Amino acid sequence: MDLPSIPPGHLENLHPVYQRMRTMFGLIDYADDEQRRARAGYYSLVTYLDGKIGRLLAALKETEQLDNTVIIYTSDHGEMAGEHGMWRKSNFYEQSARIPMLMSWPKGLPEGRRVSEVVSLVDLVATVVELAGASDLGRMDGDSLLDLAHNRDEEWKDMAFSEYLAHGVIRPMAMLRRGRYKLNYSLDDPIELYDLEDDPGEFKDLGNQPDYAEVREQLQTELLAQWNPVELEQRIRQSQEERLLIRAATADEWTPLV
Repeated sequence: MDLPSIPPGHLENLHPVYQRMRTMFGLIDYADDEQRRARAGYYSLVTYLDGKIGRLLAALKETEQLDNTVIIYTSDHGEMAGEHGMWRKSNFYEQSARIPMLMSWPKGLPEGRRVSEVVSLVDLVATVVELAGASDLGRMDGDSLLDLAHNRDEEWKDMAFSEYLAHGVIRPMAMLRRGRYKLNYSLDDPIELYDLEDDPGEFKDLGNQPDYAEVREQLQTELLAQWNPVELEQRIRQSQEERLLIRAATADEWTPLV
């Protein structure tokens, strides 16, 4: 069983977001044998799911429904499995944020076509709406993937957005992926920038490199035009205060001011 690919000195120089996250989750300093067993367990779960999907496909074929069934295989997140010294998800590294997306429809989609453009889960809603022949639902965050699947879309946005506001982080954080570049933004932390063509392992943070200043500014401007971390944090803190007050009141721990 393989081990995570971690260059010497990489963990000591992780971005502050991931340093804090590793500490919060406490999933650090595992022995090689423990990591191998954990990765073997994850691969086993993937193999188990593959077998179940195979049974579904076999049933569709046996009942002569396969050619007229749209199959979309995807996931909501990946698994770090020890890469970059992290486990679980909750971050924007490729192992966590990049997921499988396979579409099959023998009756209506080309077979064996591999699409390299960036797409997002929000695009699936518009895709299913078009597949079903339903009326346009109006403004949606995503765009149908059908033209891209048929190689008819020459102006695809090639972009994906993601945000994370849950446990393990102290400020709002978001990712904007456009083409080969990925920008990670965490409020009041250094900006991360990766060139996934030259550095698919995401070991070279280009966020403070002068040669990439233009790319960084373009992506940051695009991200902040649609995502306001300051306003978002204010709303989050207000919500937290309200829920803490409710919890204190229901637990009879709150004393009203006289």
